[in-house]
Amino acid sequence: MARPRWDRRCTAIMTRHAATHTNAELAALIATETGLRFRASTVSEHRCALGLDTPRRNAWTGPLRKWRPWQ
Repeated sequence: MARPRWDRRCTAIMTRHAATHTNAELAALIATETGLRFRASTVSEHRCALGLDTPRRNAWTGPLRKWRPWQ
């Protein structure tokens, strides 16, 4: 079975929805619109290559996760 190839349509879908969708949601959108199925890790690699930020960053839990009083 041949592996699907990332194309311009996939990039367009990702850049259009990157601010509001997670990698798994983007993979599902790409599969719906193009018929090509990709893993969330593949979408993540392409997101990083394009320099797109991840959605829904939570500004107040990040410092809490880094602060570990038990260490």
